[in-house]
Amino acid sequence: MLGTPLFITMTRVGIGKPVQSAAVSASSISPDAELTDPTLFVDMSRLPAGFWAAAAADGGNVQVWTAGGTRLPMDLILFDHDTDTGFLAFKYIGAVSGGVSVEIICDGQQTEHPAVDSEFGQYNAYDDNWIAFYPNGGADEFDRTIRENHLTLVGLPATPSDALVTGIIGVSATNYRTVDTLNNFGSASAFVPNTYPATIIAVVQLTASQSIDALGMYNAAGGHELRLQPGRSGGGIQAQMEYSGAGADESASSELIAVDTDFHHFAGVATDDVSRDALLDGNIKGSNTDPATVTGLTQIVIGKGSRSALSSSSLNGNMCLAQIHDTVRSDEWLAFQAAMLDQSTFWGDWE
Repeated sequence: MLGTPLFITMTRVGIGKPVQSAAVSASSISPDAELTDPTLFVDMSRLPAGFWAAAAADGGNVQVWTAGGTRLPMDLILFDHDTDTGFLAFKYIGAVSGGVSVEIICDGQQTEHPAVDSEFGQYNAYDDNWIAFYPNGGADEFDRTIRENHLTLVGLPATPSDALVTGIIGVSATNYRTVDTLNNFGSASAFVPNTYPATIIAVVQLTASQSIDALGMYNAAGGHELRLQPGRSGGGIQAQMEYSGAGADESASSELIAVDTDFHHFAGVATDDVSRDALLDGNIKGSNTDPATVTGLTQIVIGKGSRSALSSSSLNGNMCLAQIHDTVRSDEWLAFQAAMLDQSTFWGDWE
């Protein structure tokens, strides 16, 4: 269970900040243990009308600051002023344990988004261990991190009406259930961790029984794989972290929960040859410590059960917030991110 509420307070004027035309406030829960430089998500459709009245048409005047006067790097995703929707990711600089105060403002003097590689721009909204991030699960092929692991899409998406659904936090999700189920996935190879440590995360809505990978890293020549599999069967839904490499294949599986059609947070953590975990919704965990060596990983594959284009079917469901990290994210880190999926509980009401 997550800890006591921390309060995010946003005021109109703060030390060192520009004079702004709008600011909003909300309260949030806190992590169970101290986290450093976490990336926080905001579903902007929940922000009040006063904020949208002051926001520029392209969101170019939006900034995030701490109450103490430190500007924070941010990434504005799928911003649409016509529908008052958008997805904001920003990195809080420093330790988060108890109370934290930040401000989301509209600066009347700023007219353009900061450059993606600038101090406050897109790339710095994520710490150095984010290797790839596809907010809507792959339909938009662009990785948001500095690694630029942009996907090459194969048969994806199908049609806009079929491919995109409403994501749980206001972003769209990719529907991998197209007619051509053998040729529907994305892949990238610009920068891939060669082996562990690694954390793989995907938020998935499973709409039918399936045991296909959502996201994984592979040796393009074959033989070695490290992959996250959201499983659904008659017995329930669970997260699985799969190793395929030298010696026996091994996997860690979380406990089962009842079958439903909700979006769930699936995570796999690979520490080394004998330590792997699978977590469902940040708090349902399973582990495996049997030896299995994986190395030589060179390719990311999303929405498919194999690195080969025509060897297996696509994920049977909808996916958003797909991520790869080249570090072991703690149980508390994963639980904190999973809690962000329910924005009304995580932030409360925006004022």
